[in-house]
Amino acid sequence: MYIAYLDDSGSTGGNLADSQSPFQVVTSVLFADAADFTLSEYMLGNIIDQHVPEEMRDAFEFHASDLWNCRKPFESLTKNQAVNIIQQCFDLIRGTQLPISFGAVDKRKLQQQIYSTANPIDMAFRLCVEGVESEMHKRESALDRSGAVGFSELAVLICDESKAYHYAIKNAFRQYRRKIRSLERHNRGRLKHIVDDIFFGDSSDSIGIQIADICGFAIERHLRQQEDTEYLYEGIKNQIYSAKVFPE
Repeated sequence: MYIAYLDDSGSTGGNLADSQSPFQVVTSVLFADAADFTLSEYMLGNIIDQHVPEEMRDAFEFHASDLWNCRKPFESLTKNQAVNIIQQCFDLIRGTQLPISFGAVDKRKLQQQIYSTANPIDMAFRLCVEGVESEMHKRESALDRSGAVGFSELAVLICDESKAYHYAIKNAFRQYRRKIRSLERHNRGRLKHIVDDIFFGDSSDSIGIQIADICGFAIERHLRQQEDTEYLYEGIKNQIYSAKVFPE
Protein backbone atom coordinates (compact mmCIF):
# COMPACT_ATOMS: atom_id res chain seq x y z
CA MET A 1 0.00 0.00 0.00
CA TYR A 2 1.32 3.42 -1.01
CA ILE A 3 0.55 6.75 0.66
CA ALA A 4 0.31 9.97 -1.35
CA TYR A 5 0.39 13.13 0.77
CA LEU A 6 -1.04 16.28 -0.83
CA ASP A 7 -0.81 19.98 -0.07
CA ASP A 8 -1.94 23.15 -1.84
CA SER A 9 -0.12 26.42 -2.45
CA GLY A 10 -1.08 29.69 -4.10
CA SER A 11 -4.67 29.28 -2.92
CA THR A 12 -6.80 32.42 -3.31
CA GLY A 13 -10.21 30.88 -3.90
CA GLY A 14 -12.08 32.50 -6.77
CA ASN A 15 -9.75 35.49 -6.89
CA LEU A 16 -7.92 34.92 -10.17
CA ALA A 17 -6.38 38.38 -10.25
CA ASP A 18 -4.05 38.10 -7.24
CA SER A 19 -0.68 39.11 -8.68
CA GLN A 20 1.14 37.54 -5.71
CA SER A 21 -0.37 34.10 -6.35
CA PRO A 22 -0.88 33.66 -10.10
CA PHE A 23 -0.68 29.86 -9.89
CA GLN A 24 -2.83 27.44 -7.93
CA VAL A 25 -0.74 24.36 -7.18
CA VAL A 26 -1.52 21.00 -5.59
CA THR A 27 1.55 18.86 -4.90
CA SER A 28 1.84 15.20 -3.92
CA VAL A 29 4.71 13.15 -2.54
CA LEU A 30 4.46 9.38 -2.76
CA PHE A 31 5.69 7.09 0.00
CA ALA A 32 6.21 3.54 -1.23
CA ASP A 33 7.08 1.77 2.00
CA ALA A 34 7.80 2.10 5.71
CA ALA A 35 11.48 2.78 5.04
CA ASP A 36 10.67 5.99 3.13
CA PHE A 37 8.48 7.24 5.94
CA THR A 38 10.75 6.22 8.82
CA LEU A 39 13.82 7.77 7.21
CA SER A 40 11.96 11.02 6.45
CA GLU A 41 10.58 11.22 9.99
CA TYR A 42 14.03 10.62 11.49
CA MET A 43 15.73 13.16 9.24
CA LEU A 44 13.13 15.90 9.81
CA GLY A 45 13.47 15.34 13.54
CA ASN A 46 17.23 15.69 13.20
CA ILE A 47 16.82 18.96 11.26
CA ILE A 48 14.68 20.32 14.11
CA ASP A 49 17.24 19.23 16.71
CA GLN A 50 20.18 20.67 14.81
CA HIS A 51 18.80 23.89 13.35
CA VAL A 52 15.65 25.03 15.19
CA PRO A 53 15.99 27.02 18.42
CA GLU A 54 15.00 24.91 21.41
CA GLU A 55 12.13 27.18 22.45
CA MET A 56 10.45 26.64 19.03
CA ARG A 57 10.83 22.89 18.73
CA ASP A 58 7.67 21.58 20.39
CA ALA A 59 5.33 23.53 18.10
CA PHE A 60 7.57 23.63 15.03
CA GLU A 61 5.96 22.86 11.66
CA PHE A 62 7.72 22.96 8.30
CA HIS A 63 5.64 25.56 6.44
CA ALA A 64 8.04 26.60 3.72
CA SER A 65 6.57 29.89 2.50
CA ASP A 66 6.25 31.40 5.98
CA LEU A 67 9.64 29.99 6.94
CA TRP A 68 11.39 31.40 3.85
CA ASN A 69 9.93 34.85 4.51
CA CYS A 70 10.39 34.69 8.32
CA ARG A 71 6.69 35.31 8.86
CA LYS A 72 4.80 34.18 11.95
CA PRO A 73 5.56 31.93 13.71
CA PHE A 74 9.13 32.15 12.35
CA GLU A 75 9.74 35.88 12.85
CA SER A 76 12.35 35.20 15.54
CA LEU A 77 14.56 33.33 13.04
CA THR A 78 17.18 35.13 11.00
CA LYS A 79 16.98 34.83 7.23
CA ASN A 80 20.12 32.69 7.23
CA GLN A 81 18.60 30.33 9.81
CA ALA A 82 15.38 30.01 7.81
CA VAL A 83 17.17 29.39 4.51
CA ASN A 84 19.45 26.82 6.14
CA ILE A 85 16.46 24.88 7.53
CA ILE A 86 14.78 24.84 4.11
CA GLN A 87 17.97 23.73 2.39
CA GLN A 88 18.29 20.86 4.86
CA CYS A 89 14.71 19.82 4.02
CA PHE A 90 15.49 19.74 0.31
CA ASP A 91 18.59 17.69 1.02
CA LEU A 92 16.28 15.20 2.74
CA ILE A 93 13.89 15.09 -0.23
CA ARG A 94 16.73 14.54 -2.68
CA GLY A 95 18.27 11.91 -0.43
CA THR A 96 15.09 9.86 -0.13
CA GLN A 97 14.20 10.34 -3.83
CA LEU A 98 10.51 10.63 -3.00
CA PRO A 99 8.42 10.72 -6.20
CA ILE A 100 6.63 14.06 -6.72
CA SER A 101 3.55 14.97 -8.74
CA PHE A 102 1.88 18.33 -9.15
CA GLY A 103 -1.05 19.94 -10.87
CA ALA A 104 -1.13 23.68 -11.43
CA VAL A 105 -3.58 26.21 -12.81
CA ASP A 106 -2.41 29.46 -14.37
CA LYS A 107 -5.07 31.72 -12.92
CA ARG A 108 -4.30 34.62 -15.27
CA LYS A 109 -4.89 32.42 -18.31
CA LEU A 110 -7.90 30.77 -16.69
CA GLN A 111 -9.43 34.22 -16.28
CA GLN A 112 -9.57 34.50 -20.07
CA GLN A 113 -11.29 31.14 -20.62
CA ILE A 114 -15.01 30.51 -20.99
CA TYR A 115 -14.80 28.38 -17.82
CA SER A 116 -13.15 31.11 -15.75
CA THR A 117 -15.62 30.47 -12.92
CA ALA A 118 -14.19 26.98 -12.33
CA ASN A 119 -12.52 26.47 -8.95
CA PRO A 120 -8.72 26.50 -9.45
CA ILE A 121 -8.04 24.14 -6.54
CA ASP A 122 -10.55 21.63 -7.92
CA MET A 123 -8.71 21.68 -11.25
CA ALA A 124 -5.22 21.55 -9.73
CA PHE A 125 -6.24 18.64 -7.49
CA ARG A 126 -7.55 16.65 -10.45
CA LEU A 127 -4.37 17.27 -12.44
CA CYS A 128 -2.24 16.16 -9.48
CA VAL A 129 -4.13 12.93 -8.75
CA GLU A 130 -4.22 12.05 -12.44
CA GLY A 131 -0.45 11.97 -12.15
CA VAL A 132 -0.59 9.77 -9.03
CA GLU A 133 -2.97 7.37 -10.79
CA SER A 134 -0.68 7.18 -13.82
CA GLU A 135 2.32 6.42 -11.62
CA MET A 136 0.45 3.71 -9.73
CA HIS A 137 -0.63 2.12 -12.99
CA LYS A 138 2.98 2.16 -14.20
CA ARG A 139 4.18 0.49 -11.00
CA GLU A 140 1.52 -2.18 -11.28
CA SER A 141 2.50 -2.83 -14.91
CA ALA A 142 6.12 -3.23 -13.83
CA LEU A 143 5.07 -5.88 -11.31
CA ASP A 144 3.05 -7.68 -13.97
CA ARG A 145 6.07 -7.78 -16.28
CA SER A 146 8.18 -9.18 -13.47
CA GLY A 147 5.76 -12.09 -13.07
CA ALA A 148 4.64 -11.10 -9.57
CA VAL A 149 1.22 -12.41 -8.61
CA GLY A 150 -1.17 -10.36 -6.49
CA PHE A 151 -3.85 -7.70 -6.35
CA SER A 152 -3.70 -4.20 -7.83
CA GLU A 153 -1.22 -1.70 -6.45
CA LEU A 154 -3.20 0.87 -4.44
CA ALA A 155 -2.51 4.24 -2.86
CA VAL A 156 -4.17 6.15 -0.04
CA LEU A 157 -4.57 9.92 -0.51
CA ILE A 158 -4.03 12.13 2.55
CA CYS A 159 -4.63 15.84 1.98
CA ASP A 160 -4.01 18.86 4.15
CA GLU A 161 -7.24 19.82 5.91
CA SER A 162 -8.72 23.17 4.90
CA LYS A 163 -12.23 24.28 5.75
CA ALA A 164 -12.18 26.56 2.72
CA TYR A 165 -11.38 23.81 0.21
CA HIS A 166 -12.49 20.57 1.89
CA TYR A 167 -15.73 20.27 -0.06
CA ALA A 168 -14.16 21.15 -3.43
CA ILE A 169 -11.45 18.52 -3.04
CA LYS A 170 -13.81 15.89 -1.65
CA ASN A 171 -16.26 16.50 -4.50
CA ALA A 172 -13.52 16.36 -7.14
CA PHE A 173 -12.25 13.10 -5.66
CA ARG A 174 -15.69 11.54 -5.66
CA GLN A 175 -16.24 12.43 -9.30
CA TYR A 176 -12.99 10.66 -10.16
CA ARG A 177 -13.29 7.70 -7.76
CA ARG A 178 -16.64 5.92 -7.65
CA LYS A 179 -18.08 4.17 -4.62
CA ILE A 180 -18.86 0.49 -4.87
CA ARG A 181 -22.57 -0.09 -5.52
CA SER A 182 -22.63 -3.69 -6.61
CA LEU A 183 -19.91 -6.15 -7.46
CA GLU A 184 -21.44 -6.92 -10.83
CA ARG A 185 -21.48 -3.29 -12.04
CA HIS A 186 -18.57 -1.89 -10.04
CA ASN A 187 -16.14 0.44 -11.80
CA ARG A 188 -13.71 2.53 -9.78
CA GLY A 189 -13.78 5.32 -12.33
CA ARG A 190 -10.65 7.26 -13.28
CA LEU A 191 -8.75 6.46 -10.08
CA LYS A 192 -8.46 2.70 -10.43
CA HIS A 193 -5.39 2.48 -8.18
CA ILE A 194 -6.64 4.70 -5.35
CA VAL A 195 -8.61 3.45 -2.32
CA ASP A 196 -12.27 4.39 -2.01
CA ASP A 197 -12.02 7.59 0.06
CA ILE A 198 -9.71 10.55 0.53
CA PHE A 199 -8.51 11.42 4.02
CA PHE A 200 -7.68 14.80 5.51
CA GLY A 201 -5.05 15.54 8.12
CA ASP A 202 -3.66 18.43 10.10
CA SER A 203 -0.35 19.45 8.58
CA SER A 204 1.09 20.20 12.02
CA ASP A 205 0.73 16.49 12.85
CA SER A 206 1.85 15.06 9.51
CA ILE A 207 5.39 15.03 8.16
CA GLY A 208 4.08 13.76 4.81
CA ILE A 209 1.90 16.84 4.34
CA GLN A 210 4.77 19.07 5.47
CA ILE A 211 7.10 17.49 2.89
CA ALA A 212 4.44 18.06 0.21
CA ASP A 213 4.27 21.69 1.37
CA ILE A 214 8.05 22.06 1.03
CA CYS A 215 8.01 20.64 -2.51
CA GLY A 216 5.00 22.77 -3.45
CA PHE A 217 6.83 25.88 -2.27
CA ALA A 218 9.67 25.35 -4.75
CA ILE A 219 7.32 24.34 -7.56
CA GLU A 220 5.02 27.34 -7.13
CA ARG A 221 7.98 29.73 -7.09
CA HIS A 222 9.46 27.99 -10.14
CA LEU A 223 6.22 28.59 -12.02
CA ARG A 224 6.41 32.26 -11.00
CA GLN A 225 10.03 32.36 -12.19
CA GLN A 226 11.42 33.38 -8.81
CA GLU A 227 15.16 33.04 -9.33
CA ASP A 228 16.17 33.10 -5.65
CA THR A 229 14.64 29.65 -5.05
CA GLU A 230 15.21 28.10 -8.48
CA TYR A 231 18.17 26.11 -7.15
CA LEU A 232 15.78 24.35 -4.77
CA TYR A 233 13.50 23.36 -7.65
CA GLU A 234 16.47 22.24 -9.73
CA GLY A 235 17.43 19.90 -6.92
CA ILE A 236 14.13 17.99 -7.03
CA LYS A 237 12.97 18.35 -10.63
CA ASN A 238 14.24 14.89 -11.62
CA GLN A 239 11.93 13.39 -8.97
CA ILE A 240 8.86 14.99 -10.54
CA TYR A 241 7.15 12.23 -12.50
CA SER A 242 4.05 14.24 -13.40
CA ALA A 243 3.86 18.00 -13.97
CA LYS A 244 0.57 19.25 -15.39
CA VAL A 245 -0.19 22.93 -15.89
CA PHE A 246 -3.54 24.21 -17.18
CA PRO A 247 -4.17 25.97 -19.49
CA GLU A 248 -1.05 24.98 -21.38
